[in-house]
Amino acid sequence: MLSWLFRREYVTRGGVETHCGALIRELRRGKGWSLATLAVQAGTNVNSLSRIERGTQAPGPELLLRMAQALGTTTRTLAPQDGAATLRQIREWTGRTRAQVAQELQVAANTVGTAERGVTRPRDTDRWAQVYGLTPREFEQAWQRSKDETSARAQRRDD
Repeated sequence: MLSWLFRREYVTRGGVETHCGALIRELRRGKGWSLATLAVQAGTNVNSLSRIERGTQAPGPELLLRMAQALGTTTRTLAPQDGAATLRQIREWTGRTRAQVAQELQVAANTVGTAERGVTRPRDTDRWAQVYGLTPREFEQAWQRSKDETSARAQRRDD
């Protein structure tokens, strides 16, 4: 699972600047994995992964997501962030479209849109949390922020 609550200022052209390479190495070694094993699991190459662990290269959001999933942890753990995000922001920061998330969840893109606006709460929140790279608790919090943002926007429109 993955906890993905990046604010934009943490994600640069060079990648996610606040990642913790030493922790990535520790988790990888804890699983008894070589650099090559994690590289294959995360869909990257050994040289990049080595630089990420040493802190000389920042992983992109998508790679950080894949590493966290492979290591069985969250992006919040691998790259701690302050702040809170809505479901839509989390999806956008991972570089995925609504259609891509819908395909992963095997639902209509429209269903993803209504959940991201906080209009409907998904039934299988554990599955949705996994796809968004969040813990179930973090997913619920992000969904509630989405709902609150939609309500606030409607209130401003009515005023």
